[in-house]
Amino acid sequence: MIPNLGAQAVTFSRLAANELEYKEFMNRRHNRLMYYNAETEDFTKEWFSSNLLKNVPIGNINITRRVIDRTSEVYTVKALRTLENESQTDKYNSLIPKKHERMQRTERMTNLLDVVAIHPFWDDNKKILDHAILLDFQPYFDIHGNLIGMRYPLTQSSNQGSVDEQAFVEWDLTGWRIVDVNGIQSAQTEYIGAFPFVLAWTEEPGYFYDHNPTADLSQGNLCINFYQTALNANVGFQSFGQPYVTGLQADQRIDWGIDKVPALPEGATADILSPPSTVGDVVAAQTNLYKLIALNYHLSEDFVTGNAQVESGVHLQLRQQELTNERIGDVIRWKGVEQEVFIVERDILAKVNIKMGEDMFVDFSESVRILSPQEQREQDDWDLSHNLITVTDIAMRQNKDLEDAAAEKLIMDNAQTNGAVKKVSDGRTNIVDEIFGT
Repeated sequence: MIPNLGAQAVTFSRLAANELEYKEFMNRRHNRLMYYNAETEDFTKEWFSSNLLKNVPIGNINITRRVIDRTSEVYTVKALRTLENESQTDKYNSLIPKKHERMQRTERMTNLLDVVAIHPFWDDNKKILDHAILLDFQPYFDIHGNLIGMRYPLTQSSNQGSVDEQAFVEWDLTGWRIVDVNGIQSAQTEYIGAFPFVLAWTEEPGYFYDHNPTADLSQGNLCINFYQTALNANVGFQSFGQPYVTGLQADQRIDWGIDKVPALPEGATADILSPPSTVGDVVAAQTNLYKLIALNYHLSEDFVTGNAQVESGVHLQLRQQELTNERIGDVIRWKGVEQEVFIVERDILAKVNIKMGEDMFVDFSESVRILSPQEQREQDDWDLSHNLITVTDIAMRQNKDLEDAAAEKLIMDNAQTNGAVKKVSDGRTNIVDEIFGT
């Protein structure tokens, strides 16, 4: 059969285009990760001469991590996961001891990079269900947009003397194999079941490579580091000044230093120039840019400047309302991710003869609200009157080391020591009265 050269040319051009898109995709992710990890010196020094940087430290203000960590609120408090009955819930939670920290990192990296791959797997050594968080990966899709393949690098040896070549893991719907950089296969394993990868998105585009994660944040971080480096230079040269000498012949030299007295030839003069101080202007520019970035990520200006005055919990809540509203949508999105991950987890557990129910329910707890002592007392009084909490809950909140039984004993002992328990002024029965049956 004569090959369809036209069709082959189209196929090859698509593959080449995808490869270019993948390289750009990874370059952007590498850039964002470098800013998150405060490894930014190479980015900043491109804007300054090498002579200047011999005398001035490069600024490195890590606003990227601070913004990303602050806006990643869904997994701030450990999520509560329940199955069809208490027995299965306890069993499941005992098998996922690391899931909270894995999912907390997943949320942060997703907010930084727009998309992260979650790979649940069975750790046969520890007999637990664990989750690999893939940041460096190449996905493959069918014509309907379904994820059908995944390629990611194997972690290389941390031994500096190691000569291991880079290897990759390649998955499809039938199993996985290990290949080297030339595509030569060294191992292969069949895998039957749910494809063990889930993509977590901030907002999934119509086409996988059609996104540019946190571009404003990384560019803003670059500018702030630029300003900081300029400020360091201004402070340094303002402090020491720029010495100069006039009247020297070309072959004449003098020694200059804070620990030396220069001997000037006859007719020569020396002085020090002091450049103007621009510290105030630079700090103002930094602060203004930081505020603009914060607003882009639903954070108030106080996130940048702080607030010297003590505010009530209501005022704090009002100023954070925009971020709170954003969290509502995030919770819905992450519940969907949790359900997709659980489908894979249930399939993996079935392979090791651990059966789980069809459904898993996840509850994302709210972050702890900061209340004034008076507001906290009023809130506790209202919650107690509506049976939303108990005195035991209050005792355990005040002492994190207490458990239910110890908290109840503490309340009983204190009540006996304090004597008879009085009725509250509005006639309601105090919760401790009920404990003693009075």
